[in-house]
Amino acid sequence: MSIELAKQIVPCFDQVLIKPEALEREVSGILIENERPQRGEVIGVGPDVKSVKVGNSICVSTRFKTRFTYEGEIYFVVEEEDIVGKFN
Repeated sequence: MSIELAKQIVPCFDQVLIKPEALEREVSGILIENERPQRGEVIGVGPDVKSVKVGNSICVSTRFKTRFTYEGEIYFVVEEEDIVGKFN
């Protein structure tokens, strides 16, 4: 599904499209979103992005992101400057 989405949505400028890992956890039946930096896979990058490429595993700040759902899956669009780190 991520490949289909990457073909349909191309991030603009310095935006990065990611598929997050372990977005929420359940506590007593209530879903709680993590407030720590979020890890995810890059599935699309805008033309001005220099530090990451499609397929990289990254860590982003959870404060500055656009969250949306596509075919039941959650995705984020973040600015390149909100990427905290890249995993090797």
